[in-house]
Amino acid sequence: MNRKIQIMFYSTAVLGFVALVAYLSVRYGSVITPLLQDREGLGTFLSSFGMQSFVVFIFLQASQIVVTPIPGELVQLAAGYIFGTWMGTVYAVAGSLLGTLLSFGIARLLGYPLVRLLFGEKKLTTIETLINRPQSKLIVFLLFLIPGLPKDIMTYVAGVSPINSLQFLMTATTARVPGILLSAYIGSNLYHQDYIAVFAACLATALLFGLGIWMQRRLSRANG
Repeated sequence: MNRKIQIMFYSTAVLGFVALVAYLSVRYGSVITPLLQDREGLGTFLSSFGMQSFVVFIFLQASQIVVTPIPGELVQLAAGYIFGTWMGTVYAVAGSLLGTLLSFGIARLLGYPLVRLLFGEKKLTTIETLINRPQSKLIVFLLFLIPGLPKDIMTYVAGVSPINSLQFLMTATTARVPGILLSAYIGSNLYHQDYIAVFAACLATALLFGLGIWMQRRLSRANG
């Protein structure tokens, strides 16, 4: 295959993936988000798949990472509401690992042009600067630990960085677990209408967010 054909093939693949993400976001984003907000409706939807309901949920969680406009927190709350704290956490972590693997692999395969088209040069440069520091493992852990940060964008950016793929997958997945567990716990207690437990878990989430931000700022100051 000569160079011109390779460039055409590569460009087509990048634009094709961007077009697919845009289509899925527009076509299904407005449908999936209300479904996730209606946890009883989502439970009914998943129950229609019988024993395979957890498989469908895992793929839903994975698609939330690959197609970033789908809100991850709603998926994880729904996991606890439908499957309970522990199994909801297991399924959400499995889906997160699958989605991280897919988006990281896609970014590594298609490279900078894809990530630049999806997120823009500014976001790419900002996150890449953090990930490429000498303490990359600790920085990735903190970024994925803090609730509310754009973890899906960071996964794509990590895919075009020199970071070790296995190290990234293990660190990112491990760091996601506390936040997913708290979200699943909140969802489970919403189902059981235990609002004291929900309040306590929300407080723990806020403290985790604050701790993560504080550690990130200390690390940034330490690196000048």
